[in-house]
Amino acid sequence: MRKVFRKTCVRAVVLSAMLWGSLGVAGSALGAEEVLDLNQASVAELSSLPGIGLVRAQAIVARRSEMRFGRVEELLDVPGIGDAVFAGLQSRVRIVPVNPPPSR
Repeated sequence: MRKVFRKTCVRAVVLSAMLWGSLGVAGSALGAEEVLDLNQASVAELSSLPGIGLVRAQAIVARRSEMRFGRVEELLDVPGIGDAVFAGLQSRVRIVPVNPPPSR
């Protein structure tokens, strides 16, 4: 039963990736220098970051649904994101405060 469920999940992810790729969503959602808010970005936007594909983007959103990101470095807690991947996308992500202080 567990193997059947796992195969079904893998197939769903592969089919999603194929569909997104055929629609041109992955890799085209962002401009080359746009910076994303980790707590607001969609799966499509996240998947366009360097080193982040559909599966890692989904993992980021899953982590975010459990607890908002407080620091960019918390990306290292997401499965599949290590030092090398983090180094490649660190300058392309940020955290926007929920209630930014009033400007003076």
